[in-house]
Amino acid sequence: MPSLKSLKDRINSVVSTQKITNAMRLIAGARLRHMKAQLSASNSYIEEALLLSDIVYQTWKKNSGIHSRSIHEKLSILTDKKLEEDVSLYVVVTADRGLCGSFNEALVKSLNKALLSDASNKILVLCVGHKGYEILKAERSPRSSRILIEECITGLAAKTLEFSKVQKLAARIFEIFKSNYCTKCWIVSSHFASILSNKPSVQQLLPISMNNDKSIKVDKSAQYAYDEPITEEFITSTLEQAFIAKLYQMLLYSLLSEHSTRMVSMEGANNNSREILATLRKTYNKARQYNITKELIEIVSGVQALE
Repeated sequence: MPSLKSLKDRINSVVSTQKITNAMRLIAGARLRHMKAQLSASNSYIEEALLLSDIVYQTWKKNSGIHSRSIHEKLSILTDKKLEEDVSLYVVVTADRGLCGSFNEALVKSLNKALLSDASNKILVLCVGHKGYEILKAERSPRSSRILIEECITGLAAKTLEFSKVQKLAARIFEIFKSNYCTKCWIVSSHFASILSNKPSVQQLLPISMNNDKSIKVDKSAQYAYDEPITEEFITSTLEQAFIAKLYQMLLYSLLSEHSTRMVSMEGANNNSREILATLRKTYNKARQYNITKELIEIVSGVQALE
């Protein structure tokens, strides 16, 4: 049977760990609620930005013959880029820290699955979050020479997701996309459904997939009705803002998934620590009782020997 001192040390160690996991659970819960409020507040803006970009693009496309060729060249990057060399860019969004279950591993697994099915001549990977970068670098299986890890961007959202940081990330994605003559850009992120349900998803970021459905509500379209010519600056700015808004939404969903997974993981760790503590305390009490009984027997035996 272990000594009382070793059992006491183990109990103190588990109690200290329980305090840490409980604090992390509370922090993750608070950030989850904050991210939910942030997403709810931004949903209307994102919806209107995407609707406006779709209406502007469809209007420009209808009258594209009267506009300058430079607009066509600039919009080809956003909407219908076609090059002889097939180059793909993948943006994988993971966490900067661990202790969030299989969140990071599931995203990297989805990325690897997408990379295997991609027949591009060259594939670039941009990691948003340090953990995904670590997992990709630590993989033992040899990676194809056509797949290159471009860089790792960290510190995107410490407490809140700032729109200015998303704009910088979008600018960096545009820069890599243009400088490497990429044909497509995909984002691998986690889609948040509920606290207990989120799954990795792979969606196309660039070229922007415009809504070709002509069933846009008339009353919605009427909000943005205009007769002025669509200038180069206006349409490119509108499409870029729609791209940033969509990226912002996807990053919020990924952060919601991260915090919910961490909260559930820490809750599980708390439950496990309670069970371990109950077992250790029971063992400690048995050992203590055994020592007390043993000492009493020794005292009684000594008294009887003296009589």
